[in-house]
Amino acid sequence: MPLAAASGWFAAWRSYKRFNQINPRLAPEYFRGLNYLLNEQPDQALDVFLRLAEDDAKTVEIHFALGGLFRRRGEVERAIRVHQDLLARPLLSVLQRQTALLELGRDYMHAGLFDRAESIFQDLLKQRVRETDATKLLLEVYQRESDWDQAIQMAERLTSANDPEHAAILAHMYCERAEVWLRRGQPDKALQSISQALDTDARSVRATLLLGDTYFKNGDFEKSLRQYLRLFEQEEEFLPEVLPRILQCLQAGAPLQQFEKQMHRFNRDYRQSYFIRGYVHYLQQQEGLEAARNYLRAALTQQPSLYALQEWLDLEWAELIKGRDPDAQDPDLLPWRLMIDTLKRVMRNMPKYQCRHCGYAAKTLHWQCPGCKTWGKLKPLNLTQMDHLSS
Repeated sequence: MPLAAASGWFAAWRSYKRFNQINPRLAPEYFRGLNYLLNEQPDQALDVFLRLAEDDAKTVEIHFALGGLFRRRGEVERAIRVHQDLLARPLLSVLQRQTALLELGRDYMHAGLFDRAESIFQDLLKQRVRETDATKLLLEVYQRESDWDQAIQMAERLTSANDPEHAAILAHMYCERAEVWLRRGQPDKALQSISQALDTDARSVRATLLLGDTYFKNGDFEKSLRQYLRLFEQEEEFLPEVLPRILQCLQAGAPLQQFEKQMHRFNRDYRQSYFIRGYVHYLQQQEGLEAARNYLRAALTQQPSLYALQEWLDLEWAELIKGRDPDAQDPDLLPWRLMIDTLKRVMRNMPKYQCRHCGYAAKTLHWQCPGCKTWGKLKPLNLTQMDHLSS
């Protein structure tokens, strides 16, 4: 029996036992509905349960369970029918009616009918009932619609209501709005939104990166470097994101002296991380090719990894093709080209980020996890984690 069906059977059986105690006269009919449900005949089951609802007002809890079960199984139309039927019943208590409205709004959201869901949740807010639930659901609706101004309003309501987990989410909303302003070519408004993000969450990795990126695009490389160095010290997990940006700043003319001590310290402490790639480029720029090659030989000996191997092969290839045509069918180059191309294909398919909440793995950084939809939980993997996921 599939897991979903088994869990549905268990929930239904518990409801059956409660219902049998409440109304023995209708229990056989209810059991017939359960059989339909467990035999994958949901329409027949739904007809039975809705008829039972007309005969007994005590089946509300059962119908909430049934509607939730249909929605979890992806049968949203049936979930909508259950909750609409509940709302049509005149004897619902105030609390039951509010719950039915929230559940119907969730159904609409799962069906992609965001305007209907928004209307329900906004009505609940206007009535000042179930405000926290309605606000959280509206926040989800506006996120899915990328309506960041409205999402910010909802997140601000939750944050001001002493819901601390939403402070970090609110900072992401400001960052989303900042990125919209940047795409529209309005960096001043973007900087204002980034400032609001940092006022909300002073340790926001995303806002700090975005601030550095904005300064860089505006040609203010020293200010940009300052933001990246702040993250370099503060959020060690994001070194893979920060280091290439720092190197860009140095290439563009930002002062090097404030960075050298930090770079050598992180080389000492993070030899096993994805930091290796950035440090190799830094060594090439500052100390020359031979220093980079020596570093990679030591790294491969002490902590072998595909990333260190790829960097070493790239350096050796650059030396091999000096004075040669790399596209020629040179028999001395063919084995090297095969190794490098094969490794690049393998590396291209390796995830570089993983959600700390649900385990979702990705090749690119998402600030909102595509799997569990949580914010800020997708973080760079170190080399050991990458090799483990690729094996």
